[in-house]
Amino acid sequence: MLRGWRDEKRLIQFHISESRAAGFTCFGLGLIEELTAEVLRIDSRNVTVDISLGQRYGCTISLHRADRFEVWDWRNIPPEDASAKKLLRESYDMILTAAFGAARCVLQAMNDDWLQK
Repeated sequence: MLRGWRDEKRLIQFHISESRAAGFTCFGLGLIEELTAEVLRIDSRNVTVDISLGQRYGCTISLHRADRFEVWDWRNIPPEDASAKKLLRESYDMILTAAFGAARCVLQAMNDDWLQK
């Protein structure tokens, strides 16, 4: 999945947070610039969608240290939450969450259609 996102130059929104009690969270947007068995690096140096921010805006994640992974998309949203389901379907292709103890890293692959809006 990550190789596909890299090869397609899919815009990735990332959200990294510690536990809610710790109050740590950060967001960013970029492309997968490095993907190995050890490292996933996302940054915005090659983003051309009205936000060329440079390499200093990004994140590096050691996926091999994750405790577990969850993959989901709009089909995982219950039918009774139709507005969230519609928003997710229109905005994101798929979502990958990596858990590192109490910390979470959420990677959201933006839909190509979203870029046209």
